[in-house]
Amino acid sequence: MRESTGAKVWRIELVGDDGKPTGIFHDGIKSSQMQNPKDGDFPGETKDSGARKEKTVTTTAKSKKLKPVPWRSSEAKKMLCVDLMEGRIPLEDDGTMSDLEIFEQGPEHVECGYHYFPARLKGLRKSMHDNEERAAIDQRAFDAFVKNNKKATHSECGYPEWEGSDAQQLLKRDMENDKHKTMDPIDLWCEEDECQEFPLKVFREHIYQATRTKKFLHQLEKKGKSHWKDCRNSL
Repeated sequence: MRESTGAKVWRIELVGDDGKPTGIFHDGIKSSQMQNPKDGDFPGETKDSGARKEKTVTTTAKSKKLKPVPWRSSEAKKMLCVDLMEGRIPLEDDGTMSDLEIFEQGPEHVECGYHYFPARLKGLRKSMHDNEERAAIDQRAFDAFVKNNKKATHSECGYPEWEGSDAQQLLKRDMENDKHKTMDPIDLWCEEDECQEFPLKVFREHIYQATRTKKFLHQLEKKGKSHWKDCRNSL
């Protein structure tokens, strides 16, 4: 607050018990720095220049009600699905186990509460029945496709299929012995007659592909997928 007495400008910040300001500035000089201040050196107390009263704010801490764990991402749902698939809980509601018995069987069910548990159990059973029916339909379609489309023994270019060939097994053996590190691809290709059933370019590409796969699997085992760039040159 600012007060004016003649040519003097005062800024009152706080008033003491005796009615005198204790934190004012008098012409740029703080009151505590003034030597022997007189009563007339301070402006008269007005309604606006009274002591500031600090308001005591009382806050009441509201007790937060704990929300139940969402069922969609809960551990209870995961464990219940495992128990249903492995047969510890009957997939059919045949009366051998009541909903309450199933609820009390898993301590992780408590975090989600029992109120909605019977309906959730019923929904999981229905979902598994539907999945079994779809899986049976997909299996029949797959079997029909395999029956009507025989596996090709040769590629469109005339050489044998690489997958399952003798050349694949021989190359795998040589790479386990690290021969690909000391020998050129053409030397490995000329070493076995089974490898020469494939063009040299195709054989060489399979060496490079197997090398990349080995490095990638090693990186996944040691550090995880995110470190692939740092680890691919370590082998």
